[in-house]
Amino acid sequence: FVYRIYQKYDKEHKSAFDLQYYRELPQDYSPAEMSYLYHFKRINNEDLTATILDLIRRKYLVLDTLGERVTEKNPNFKLIKNPNPDPNDTLLPHEAHVLKWFIDIVGDGSEVTLRQIEEYPKGNVTKAKTFDQNAKDFVRLAKLAGEKHDFFDDVNKSGAYSYVIIPIVYLFITLFVKNIYNITIGFTVVTCLAIIFGLILYIANIKRRSVNGNEDYVRWRAFKNFLEDFGRMEDYPMPGIVIWEHYLVYATSLKIADKVMEQLEVRLPSIEEVEGFNQSTFIGFGYRYYGFRLGYTFGRINSTINTARMNSVKTITSHTASSVGLGGRGGGFGGGSSFGGGGGGFRGR
Repeated sequence: FVYRIYQKYDKEHKSAFDLQYYRELPQDYSPAEMSYLYHFKRINNEDLTATILDLIRRKYLVLDTLGERVTEKNPNFKLIKNPNPDPNDTLLPHEAHVLKWFIDIVGDGSEVTLRQIEEYPKGNVTKAKTFDQNAKDFVRLAKLAGEKHDFFDDVNKSGAYSYVIIPIVYLFITLFVKNIYNITIGFTVVTCLAIIFGLILYIANIKRRSVNGNEDYVRWRAFKNFLEDFGRMEDYPMPGIVIWEHYLVYATSLKIADKVMEQLEVRLPSIEEVEGFNQSTFIGFGYRYYGFRLGYTFGRINSTINTARMNSVKTITSHTASSVGLGGRGGGFGGGSSFGGGGGGFRGR
């Protein structure tokens, strides 16, 4: 009966698309919305980095080297708010929140450095809690944006729960037989209880993408396959920098940014010769500095977010421990992540 529950309530809808690769962006929604679909309603650490990169790509934010070389261990780049963004572009609530969070709260209203972001929640519990709350607000707003797409079915599980009656009835029959024949039923009782609770837990966690949600999902999965394998596609004409920057935003949320960059470094000619190089917003950032590595900048942004997150956890945990005299966990990011998981997608320098 578990198989019947799976077939009726948990099995994904059959998609009309069945190719291995999809060579362009399947949809134009934000990387956080894509991640909400792809990772089954989860918002991960990488989605914040991807959102920042997307704001840079769309020129809501401008990168400045502050005169530092990319060969520095942790160069202190600056993010500057563009006072005149494209009037035809519109920010979603979670994107506008990121600008407010880092520029207005952490920064001075017009700019912020990466080091300021890292240091903001360090050693100050009020700032750490503010940082943590803004992280939670980002997750909440990103999930709300994802929910508007109806990516998932509203599964009526009442029929599935009816299957739990089967092991319950079997358990009562076993108890009845035991009273008549005085036989040992310990193993049977434990097995029935395990099946009952296992079924309840399984059914409670059933989630299924809608027909449209699954159609989008299989295309994003095929797009991910393409990003992972394009380096071996000799017939694939390399597009310009502008397109690759758009792709890399989603590669970040798909946790394959490193793999994509490794292939780009092999496939791209001298980056200065690539179409649209002068329009690059982050891939070619720092190109003229000795030791330039393709894509190092957005890896640095990701490490900044992770460092700030860890500083927030440490500050809140330390404050909580000192307040109660125990080594317990603090709030906010503590015990995992306000983003609901993540990791991967980038490597340290």
